[in-house]
Amino acid sequence: MDGIYLSNTPLREVLQAHRDFYDKTTIEKGKSVPSLDIIIADLYPTLQKGTPLDPDSLTNRVQDILFHDKSKYDEKSAILVSDYIGISKILWNHIEKGDKNVAEQLKKEINKIIRSKDRKGDHRKFNDLIDGRFTIDNIVRIEYGNNLDVNESDDINGKAFEFSTHTIEELVESGKKDALYYRDNWKNWLK
Repeated sequence: MDGIYLSNTPLREVLQAHRDFYDKTTIEKGKSVPSLDIIIADLYPTLQKGTPLDPDSLTNRVQDILFHDKSKYDEKSAILVSDYIGISKILWNHIEKGDKNVAEQLKKEINKIIRSKDRKGDHRKFNDLIDGRFTIDNIVRIEYGNNLDVNESDDINGKAFEFSTHTIEELVESGKKDALYYRDNWKNWLK
């Protein structure tokens, strides 16, 4: 799904929707939220060889740069938070197995220092931070025509807005080739 300028690859929104979907059905039953495998197909390549030689290819390259997937920082942050949550759960399990009074006292102290807020604007509590969280097992990025020479490509300016049968068929075929290329050339493609 494409969120254009604001969140051109809405990874954060996908992660939140996954948590929201499982929130009611799994947490109430004491189950954990399943982990995710995410595949990002990007119509706008990050890398291209060559220099655009005509106005159409120059405009197309500018659009590629403006609209390409920018979710790598979101991925890094989500994985880092998942790591911290995993550590917290392990430590918390050890604390709860010990003295229950210590666990309750720690929970009260932790709740006093939490500064983050939920989507309603209310301060989160300790359990809000760890319950219903999940891990991302894999994120695979497939980029349309990545590493093609800009002047040898049949890529067109405005490809996201051109819905002719011919263009759509070409994009589908190119997408199949790109997916097969990534499948055949990535060592850890979806472990």
